[in-house]
Amino acid sequence: MTALQRFESDQIAPALLDRWEIMSGREHETAQNILSSRANWSLALLQAVDQGKLAREAIKPASALAMENHGGKTLIALVRKHWGQLRQSNEARQKRMAEVAKLVAEKKGNAQAGTAVYQALCSACHRYRGKGGNIGPNLDAYQLNNPGFIIPAVVDPNLGIREEFAGFNVITKDNQRLTGFIAQNAPRFIVLRDLAQNSITLPRAEIKDLKAMPVSLMPEGITDALTDQQVRDLFAYLMGK
Repeated sequence: MTALQRFESDQIAPALLDRWEIMSGREHETAQNILSSRANWSLALLQAVDQGKLAREAIKPASALAMENHGGKTLIALVRKHWGQLRQSNEARQKRMAEVAKLVAEKKGNAQAGTAVYQALCSACHRYRGKGGNIGPNLDAYQLNNPGFIIPAVVDPNLGIREEFAGFNVITKDNQRLTGFIAQNAPRFIVLRDLAQNSITLPRAEIKDLKAMPVSLMPEGITDALTDQQVRDLFAYLMGK
């Protein structure tokens, strides 16, 4: 499926969306990366969400951010309609941290219910309790029972980005936008590992722009669309309560 990214056909987006219901979870992640890599494909995906053909929850926040990065009033409006403001001001982040800290402190969450919230928001990128992806840091290596650590890390992922998890944006000469990690950096090509952990080989002759991302691949505001109880449940699961 990943090979489809290198083609510009308008038929690719409807073909992938038609097969969405029979795809596996890993195929959904790959399809999102493909569709979010071009503006016209992104629009088709966003319209499917807007028309109720796909659930908003089926789309990872990182894919929503990639689609917003294409620019254009329609794309940006649809992303913000369904996912809110993915990049926030420092004041907004500080306010949200205080809100989340209050929610977590005032009432205990349900860790079992938090498992489902975690699976939807975090598991594609983070490994925790022996399960999940390897795109972001392995959460099993951290002491997550400290709210002073885990709440800022979730609400403002840009507070600390380890070098090995720095993301890169690639724009090809045919205006495809790809996001991921540099798995191999050779004189004539690079190998990009995308957010579905697929490897994409790109000849340098086909690359128009390659830049390290100044911010984390983990979007801000991922708790904003959750109910208060879902926020409590998520942190109860993360903090092992």
